[in-house]
Amino acid sequence: MRKFYLSLKERHLTFNKLFIIFLIGSIFGNYYEMFLGFIANLFKTGTIVIRTSQGLIYGPFSPIYGIGAVIMTTIFAEKNYKWLKLILLASLIGGLYEFIGALIQENLFGIISWDYSSHPLNFDGKTSIPVMLVWGVATLVYIRYIFPTISKLVNVIPPLIGAYIIDALVIFIVLDALITSCALIRQNLRHHNKPAYTFIGEICDKIYDDDKLKKVFPTVRYKKR
Repeated sequence: MRKFYLSLKERHLTFNKLFIIFLIGSIFGNYYEMFLGFIANLFKTGTIVIRTSQGLIYGPFSPIYGIGAVIMTTIFAEKNYKWLKLILLASLIGGLYEFIGALIQENLFGIISWDYSSHPLNFDGKTSIPVMLVWGVATLVYIRYIFPTISKLVNVIPPLIGAYIIDALVIFIVLDALITSCALIRQNLRHHNKPAYTFIGEICDKIYDDDKLKKVFPTVRYKKR
């Protein structure tokens, strides 16, 4: 497999470039999961059901994919590993990342977003060898074929216009993540019969109750107490 060599400027990883990669990865991840869910339900029940797989309350973003894309970009974009080494390293990193992500979700938010218990060679249902290999192959395809195009397109964005757009999107995503985190943490506390001690908790109980969060995150399961 041939290597794709980029100029130093094209390889250079700036905050803006990584943030755009995060957004693209987050949006792709949401619709990718929606497609998989659609196909699985169609084969299982014969009915057409489309359910969102977003990870934030506002917007079609699945941060687990966006952060994963940033991690893989940071580690591999400026290297020229041979394809087999890249797949193996990316598989290990992807599996570890997914395992840690599942632990954080379960213990901080009390939710389970994925479960690979039915997969062969799985690790406590949080990742599995087949899923890890998907991370590896996907990273190879991304680094060799997709990242070069994204990098070149980002480099031609006018700096001033790009700065305003990026700043606005960063603020939106940070607020979205904070709201989502507060809502999920408060939900976890409610499930443990903990009352709201602050006005923030009261707002979460009123605006982001269990019914609201179930509609936003229909594929998420809650960890058994």
